[in-house]
Amino acid sequence: TSHPPDIIFVYSSRSAESFIEITKNYTLHPIMTGSKVMCISEKVASIFKSKGWKKIATFNPGDELLNL
Repeated sequence: TSHPPDIIFVYSSRSAESFIEITKNYTLHPIMTGSKVMCISEKVASIFKSKGWKKIATFNPGDELLNL
């Protein structure tokens, strides 16, 4: 059984695009979309929203541990 991470932190638009591409290329998309994606900005979050991801939130830099 596959167990996706609970939370994924994403720090840039480029990282978001690369991560989404990797999940699609390696057939991880159905598994990873169950994880909560914590984005550093609304701009980064919008990339995930446009690709159909549901569990998306933003965080302030330095507050990562508060979100675990």
